[in-house]
Amino acid sequence: MEELTKPILKEPILIKSIVNGLIATSIIWVFWTPFLIFMGAPLMNALIKNQLCYSSENVPYYIYNYQGPEAYEIYEKNLPDPPTVAKNIIKNNKKEFISENLNMFILFTITSLFVIFVSLYTASYLINAYNLNKTNIIIFNLVMAIIIVLIETVFFATITTQYNPINMSEVVTKVSQKLKDEYGSLTK
Repeated sequence: MEELTKPILKEPILIKSIVNGLIATSIIWVFWTPFLIFMGAPLMNALIKNQLCYSSENVPYYIYNYQGPEAYEIYEKNLPDPPTVAKNIIKNNKKEFISENLNMFILFTITSLFVIFVSLYTASYLINAYNLNKTNIIIFNLVMAIIIVLIETVFFATITTQYNPINMSEVVTKVSQKLKDEYGSLTK
């Protein structure tokens, strides 16, 4: 007697991989968009302010040593009294920061929503078209979401907060060039 067996249907691995990749893409965008807008950008702004304030005390030294006493005298004569730049940097509030960057935040959010929608729509289409096991895909991607968020958080907390966006020699070079442009050649 012939035994009837069901043929084992294998899910197409390439399609399943594409679906998981699309869902992972949407997870990354869901994580990074609000994180960068509400945490990353203000944090980097604060780090830059901190570095500017910390490094500003070295500007006179660099000007004197690299451009000479004449440049230092011009620098000293043109400093506002009281020093308003540092006060303006420190008191720059969050509302101003948001309003200055609002267009960029809106564009980033729209791009994010578009990428998330297209990724999830395409993943859903492929799941239905190839009759993939939705439960396995959901469980796999929930685990991947946790892993992705942990890795991205650790990366941001350890690597990007240690990045120093201010290069003092570049700042001095630009200040020096500005002084030369404004007050003529300082070397005789």
